[in-house]
Amino acid sequence: MRLRWLFTFILFVIAVISSYFALESYAEVKLKEKLDRKLSSLPLDITYRKFDYKLLENTITIENLRASQLGYSIFANKIIVDLPISYRKKEIPENLHLKVEGLEIPLKMPFISNFSKTLNLKEKTINFIPLNLDVSYAFDGSILKVEFLTSSPLFGELKTVSYFTNITKQKLELLINGKADKEYTLKRIALAYFDLIYKDRGLVQNFLKKEAKQQGISVEEFKKKLIYTIESNSSSESVKKKIVFPLVSFIKNPSCLEVSLKPSEPISLKDATYLLNENPEVFSLIEKLGLTLKTCN
Repeated sequence: MRLRWLFTFILFVIAVISSYFALESYAEVKLKEKLDRKLSSLPLDITYRKFDYKLLENTITIENLRASQLGYSIFANKIIVDLPISYRKKEIPENLHLKVEGLEIPLKMPFISNFSKTLNLKEKTINFIPLNLDVSYAFDGSILKVEFLTSSPLFGELKTVSYFTNITKQKLELLINGKADKEYTLKRIALAYFDLIYKDRGLVQNFLKKEAKQQGISVEEFKKKLIYTIESNSSSESVKKKIVFPLVSFIKNPSCLEVSLKPSEPISLKDATYLLNENPEVFSLIEKLGLTLKTCN
């Protein structure tokens, strides 16, 4: 009797496992078909080598993707999209995590060419800028948290964390689908907090070298000249403490710099855009946005 129950249980487990893989395979085929339809509608020539879907994790992995247009081609070794376990609907998920590994952006692309000159990449016979990206967002009621991380052995690491208020998943869906007034929405959505950390691996140092060379002076002389300009235009003790001293420290040793915005009251995206476009007095802008700098490790 026990052997019979054991045999029945084993058959049940095998049936469950087989059903899972059959469902996963079916879902993978359907998702791949949907992806291919979406890609074919884009004004780009997009190809990829492998598509994989994990049902339990609700994770999509795309390998060796290449997007080409007008002679330019961007390559990604691996793209991983991590969705909520419960997400199966045709709507914006509550949270999402996207990773791009081995991204290669060619130097000859128009918006990259000036950046590559700053890094003196042409002298190093490099044809592309290697990058890794890590982007995520999560809704918590009417608060949206967005995190962004990019890193490259050529220029360093850049990480940002942002918090927005008065924005729900439903409101964002309406905006994306063109069913919400854009002007009104931008007045409502407000930035509550922003933090940026930059760890230099060559970008700032190469910029300093390039500027010093153009002026026919040493890097240290150029640093002193730059620091003098910054300090001579800063009379406020508050600005010196929050901005000038950390910035001078970073110029002397370009390693890591953190930039934070923490307004006393969340500032709407509309007002923030207006402030930046109207060339306001620097001190009032710093106070309004709660801007501070500090060096880091």
